[in-house]
Amino acid sequence: MRAFVIFNAALTASVAFGQGLFGTESQAFVLMPAQSIASAHTKEIQLSPSGRLVLYQQIPVGTPESLFMNPTQAPGKWFVYDRVSKTNKVVKLPDDTHEIYMLADDATLFFTSGSSELGRGFYNVNTGSTVRVNTEDADLIYLGSSTFANCLFGISKGQLLVGFFPNGTVSTARIDPKYRLQWVLGGDANSITFAARLADKSRKQYKAVLGRSNFSLSFSEVSNDEYDRFRSNMEPDRPDFVATPSGDMDYVSIFDDHAIPTASTSGSTSPTNAPPKPKSQTLIPKSTRLGPAGGEVVFSDRGDYVVYQDAGALLLREIKPIDPAAAEKLAMADLKQKLLMKAKMVGLGFMMFGADNDDILPGAEGWENKLSPYMKNREMMNDFNYSFRGGNINDVSDPVNTELGFVVGPGGRAVVYMDGHAKWIPNP
Repeated sequence: MRAFVIFNAALTASVAFGQGLFGTESQAFVLMPAQSIASAHTKEIQLSPSGRLVLYQQIPVGTPESLFMNPTQAPGKWFVYDRVSKTNKVVKLPDDTHEIYMLADDATLFFTSGSSELGRGFYNVNTGSTVRVNTEDADLIYLGSSTFANCLFGISKGQLLVGFFPNGTVSTARIDPKYRLQWVLGGDANSITFAARLADKSRKQYKAVLGRSNFSLSFSEVSNDEYDRFRSNMEPDRPDFVATPSGDMDYVSIFDDHAIPTASTSGSTSPTNAPPKPKSQTLIPKSTRLGPAGGEVVFSDRGDYVVYQDAGALLLREIKPIDPAAAEKLAMADLKQKLLMKAKMVGLGFMMFGADNDDILPGAEGWENKLSPYMKNREMMNDFNYSFRGGNINDVSDPVNTELGFVVGPGGRAVVYMDGHAKWIPNP
């Protein structure tokens, strides 16, 4: 029997970014290799608004005996991971803490503990200091998630805007009784803008501007267009991702909130019966594998990384944008490698069959069933076109240039030859 050369490296090779590539014809991303944040089971994963800090709570894992003797174990410790310094710090919060919010200054946590609203405070990650605040009489409408206001805002009895600051100070501004504040719209170094409406529930839109220097409010009516600009400024300029379980794995894809076509009539939006426009064909996969399904998956506000639990470790993977045209080329190269691997694996199966049958390969009819015992994965034979169609291997005078079979792909085919090598043949 003629030698059948097998290149193991070629059987498993793939394009560098191919396994983490996903997107559409208009935007594409690469899911980079995982970085380990912590080697422990974790829960309650939160990311700071800037994306620098990762807050998580470790789950204490005891022996079966300890769980039987003490079924109500103490809660796990809290930690903060700094993506810049790549270090972990213990966060010393009260054991009965049940809510935590990360402020946008990459230093402050706001926490609530116990059953009373008096059990609230600010915790500084850098110094480890805690400042208690009393928010009992305030309905909190803002929790410091934007860089222009690293503090809390609440409304007390509908009459006062209350600002709670990480150093423990509290400031108040009286609200004109004609208006009702709703939420924060934006801000800068000089002022913070709130959405507002008339107390009589008029449909007109208003804004309330809080001056930082004197902590006083002024109100003015705004057009719908100006109001919409304020609202749009609240949304971060980032891609939206979603993790979807499939079997025992989670897959990451771009979140598509335009799946149902809509039509606007008199300012309202409603579904239509019009079919969606067909998308152009692309080789870029719509999703890519992340990790085991079932754990918590959290994407950063900027859409530049994802954190998730995987087999006793907390992992972080960066998400990098890539030009769709370049992604298409990478996907094409990756697909070629997979098709070449497929052709070579089926070719190996034929050679193993021949070795057990006096160097005679099966004929064109029923070759799949005859080859099946030699294939670890029967699906590898799907779409394989058997060119040789049977006979003695030793009768082939030019095995290097004699086709054994091929797999058709976009723009060409992966051909395996009688000597075992495979190559990509583009369409003429």
